[in-house]
Amino acid sequence: MRKTILLILLIFLAGCAHVGTVKSRLNDQTFQAENLPYRDLSVFVISDGSWSKESIGAAISDASNSMAEQVGIRLRMNGWIDRALPSFSPTQGLQSVAEIIAEDHPKYDMVIGFSSRGVFSHLLEMVSWFTWLGAIDDNYRKFIIIKFLDERVLIHEICHAFVFSKNHGIRGVLTAVPFKIPLLPALFNLPKYVSKEDRQEILSNKWRDFNEKPVIPEELQIDRIEVPNY
Repeated sequence: MRKTILLILLIFLAGCAHVGTVKSRLNDQTFQAENLPYRDLSVFVISDGSWSKESIGAAISDASNSMAEQVGIRLRMNGWIDRALPSFSPTQGLQSVAEIIAEDHPKYDMVIGFSSRGVFSHLLEMVSWFTWLGAIDDNYRKFIIIKFLDERVLIHEICHAFVFSKNHGIRGVLTAVPFKIPLLPALFNLPKYVSKEDRQEILSNKWRDFNEKPVIPEELQIDRIEVPNY
């Protein structure tokens, strides 16, 4: 009985994540005008070969198109390097991304590393309630590691680069994590659209300088890393 109640509660919470987003307003002319002008983000990609270049390019393109219609932000891939990406934990993955780009990071708005989850990570996920699909640093909010190649994971992390008042919410793409049940694979339920509240904060920070550290409350600074000086 308890398991049934818990499952119903989890499904209810997952459903809440899709309520209160901007999806219904995408064709509204006033909404579209608020997204202009577009901002193009210069993106440098680091890949360890876990995903094909075509797959990564498609995910970036899909995320770019979705963010363009929601908040007027587009992604432009302006650099690529193939390199090993040690990333057992979010912090290790982010540190690897920062060390590989090193002092060249000011040339780009965002540096995104792509690496799949290892066998041990999958086994750990199977018996726990937790999993992680991606992360962004809490220094500059510009270094990203992606462990599950999906446009929604990418959109989730990129939105963190513009929302500083909280880490996660219960609505929209900034929902904390997909829920899962031990001994079963992760139930992927991450929304694709931002919440109405998050959109307003994203628009207000839309033109931020990625070479300046944003003001983030200390209690929200979970994934801090050492960033090379330039």
